[in-house]
Amino acid sequence: MTMSEPTTVTPEFNEACLAILNSWRGGKLPFSEALARLLVMVQQASASGNRANQARAEQILANLQLTRGNLDASIQHAQHARMLATPYNDHNRLAVIDLIEGENWRYKGDFDTAIRLYRSAYEHANQLTDLGLRAYLQSFSAVNIGLVLLAMDRTDEAQIEFETGLSLAQQWDRPDASLVTLCEIHHGMAMIHLKHNRLPQAWEEALKAYHLAKQNDDPRISGLANRTMGNVLTVYNPPDSTYSHDPDDYFRASIEKFRLLDVEVEIMRTTFAQALSLAKRGNIHSATRKLHQVIIAFKRLGMVDDLQQALN
Repeated sequence: MTMSEPTTVTPEFNEACLAILNSWRGGKLPFSEALARLLVMVQQASASGNRANQARAEQILANLQLTRGNLDASIQHAQHARMLATPYNDHNRLAVIDLIEGENWRYKGDFDTAIRLYRSAYEHANQLTDLGLRAYLQSFSAVNIGLVLLAMDRTDEAQIEFETGLSLAQQWDRPDASLVTLCEIHHGMAMIHLKHNRLPQAWEEALKAYHLAKQNDDPRISGLANRTMGNVLTVYNPPDSTYSHDPDDYFRASIEKFRLLDVEVEIMRTTFAQALSLAKRGNIHSATRKLHQVIIAFKRLGMVDDLQQALN
């Protein structure tokens, strides 16, 4: 790094990167076109010698590839972004990069690496003087640690992390921005209650996630909330007749939402959840067919933990 080299992302460059990402998320731009445009942004930043801009573009590429389920590509972009951002001690950028890479390792089933990166993100966020931004990033870190612990069946520890995440989310400057994290928290709590056979409590948490998703136009959150509803309704018949009691209605809605972004990782997770649900409800033929589809996809995507669960 030279004395004349910029240490922050230029606003125009940041806006251009975000415009590409948001156009893809809004269904206005195909994935291949968004990917190509962001790669051009990386080249432009590199040619101009602006490593801060380059790190920002690499970070968004990592996020794009993660959402699509291209885990190895996402990890490569995240690691390149970290290498570029580290000399500047940009703790905000480094925290986000750690969160993105940690998510990839969580999907790949390397839980130790995922937790290490989430804790690193938490510590980077702790260096920030902007208290709202600090709480924002630390809540993400805590909730993601909770999701890893939940996958490891360490439900008591997971609950502590979700409660920490909930407390932090309430400190955000923009309450509307906490909808995504709150939805993940209520999803996690619903799954904890399911594991302990506390079915009415699981239903209440699933409903909270479902209602929050209705307030947010992010298909990933709506997909998660609908999957949670399907999981709970597989084993519980709630007294409330306001909602459909057919789990498949929610699994279908979940897959439809994830397909808006072609998020294969989450499509397959919902398909797996539906396969387990069908088996529990005695529809063995459909369950077996979906399970076969899921095993092939998990192998191809490198989702080791999910694959192991499917094989068992």
